[in-house]
Amino acid sequence: MAIRKHGNNLRTYLLNNVTASGTSLIVNSVAGFPTIGAGEVYRVTLSQNNSIEIVEVTSVSVNTLTVTRGMEGTSGKPFTNGAIVELRATADSYDRKQDLLDNTTTATVTPASTDRVLIQDASDSYKLKNVLFSSFGGGGGGGSGDVVGPASATTNTVALFDGTTGKLLKSMTAPAADRIIFYDVSASTIDYLTLGTNLSISGTTLNAAGGGGGGSQTPWTGNIDTAGYTLTNTSTSSGVKISNTNQPIILEGSHLTIQRTAGYGTSVPVRLYEGPLNGSDYITLRAPDSLSSSYNFILPDNAPTNGYYLKTDGTKTFWASVPSGVPDGIYADIVVSGSGTSWKLNTSLITLANNDRVVVQDVSASNAAAYVLVTDIAQFATKLGTIATGVWQGTAVGTAYGGTGQTTYTNGQLLIGNTTGNTLTKGAITAGNGINITNGPGTISIASELIGFRAELSANQTVASGPNVKIQLNTKTFDTNSFYDDTTNFRFKPTVAGKYLIMLNLGYDNAGVTVGQARIHKNGNAVAIGYTTLSGSFYLNSFIADVVSLNGTTDYVEAYGYHGTAPSRAVLSTSNGGTFFSAQYIGL
Repeated sequence: MAIRKHGNNLRTYLLNNVTASGTSLIVNSVAGFPTIGAGEVYRVTLSQNNSIEIVEVTSVSVNTLTVTRGMEGTSGKPFTNGAIVELRATADSYDRKQDLLDNTTTATVTPASTDRVLIQDASDSYKLKNVLFSSFGGGGGGGSGDVVGPASATTNTVALFDGTTGKLLKSMTAPAADRIIFYDVSASTIDYLTLGTNLSISGTTLNAAGGGGGGSQTPWTGNIDTAGYTLTNTSTSSGVKISNTNQPIILEGSHLTIQRTAGYGTSVPVRLYEGPLNGSDYITLRAPDSLSSSYNFILPDNAPTNGYYLKTDGTKTFWASVPSGVPDGIYADIVVSGSGTSWKLNTSLITLANNDRVVVQDVSASNAAAYVLVTDIAQFATKLGTIATGVWQGTAVGTAYGGTGQTTYTNGQLLIGNTTGNTLTKGAITAGNGINITNGPGTISIASELIGFRAELSANQTVASGPNVKIQLNTKTFDTNSFYDDTTNFRFKPTVAGKYLIMLNLGYDNAGVTVGQARIHKNGNAVAIGYTTLSGSFYLNSFIADVVSLNGTTDYVEAYGYHGTAPSRAVLSTSNGGTFFSAQYIGL
């Protein structure tokens, strides 16, 4: 008996899928679980979706458990990744009290009559009990009398108790020939068996003359009464008939017959009972009360393989594989006949037509087989009632029947109406310009995303009086898509088509500038002008903002300045005069 080890409040999780017969469990961690040495085991409980199984762990390698399935009355079940694996106290751990027995010491002692021995009472649910050592009839003067052997040993004889003295052992007298020792109930003693007629012993072999060894045996001619049944020889002299008035059982040389006599209507069933330790349930095999002819059912001569079913072609029976995708309990090649018409159950999927027929059992006509047109099936819809429980395990429910027609999804997918076939199509939201989309499990996050730039003037730029001068803003504070050239052309050229909010502010020095312009040029031509006049000696700021449409390929925008006060004047740097140039995408 292996030593059972235990632990407290230990739980882990299954990392692999396990069939009902698989013996390797890969778990998340074995930290805290008992270590296993030679002759040691521990038991864990698998649980998932109301399925529970107790298994015995016989070895551990890293995080792989080798197990024996279906312990303590549970049966092997399939489990998938994520199933709970727990070390629990089980009923068997308490009932057997095994731990106490496994941890006893092996020190040698000299028992006294008052010492007690711990035993496990199998007749009382394996409860632990103690018994006086003297009750075993040995040691410490526990017996009430002396036992004395024969005066001298006799080779190959059996020692018997002498009931006369109550103390003496004696030897049986050796027989003159080979004999069998047996207990004689009538005489309450052990003695030699006397051989009857036609019986002999040769060495260790018991022989019967005329029987079994090729000789002839005369059948009995009378009857033997066996508690209401009569045992008789058959007319063929090669079988036995066991019968009462109504139910004969005939065993002949070629067959076993079980039948009810005429006038009793119902055929006799054969009952195959389960093991007596498990209960009294049984499987019944019974022939119909009336047959058109005799039938022979011959089982295949090979063993079945997992996933196969029993099939016949009319002449023989054999094991056949269930076609892929056929649910449990659905078998191929079943033929139902009635009213001169036959239907063959096919496991392949078909497209129903209005004139197709469905086989039903007609209760109103003594449960006879009948058929219903597919077009008439709709009448059953009002008779189904409300389905309150259960899990649909068929194909995906189509949109025409209130379903989605889908079985799998990815993060962020939506069901979108599709006029083609009036279906629902899986689709995801596509991020456009300036939009950021994050798809998660059951969630969609949508956020705006800036597309644009802002540039500054690092130092004053001299602008002559009269002409339009490009302002060379040479320092970018940000540029989301590298659209602005701040080193060569000093222009904004986006690769995303759409409308942009363009803003330009120019700060002119205070040396008498009275007229200043901020100009937005597209492809070299002015599209917006900010015009400012000022008298006095203060700074002059000219600002312009406009929405400009750009094609995302060849279009570009530049910043220009203009003033009408001679001589040249300075456009002030950003730090001195607030000069800046910026753009932001606002949509298509």
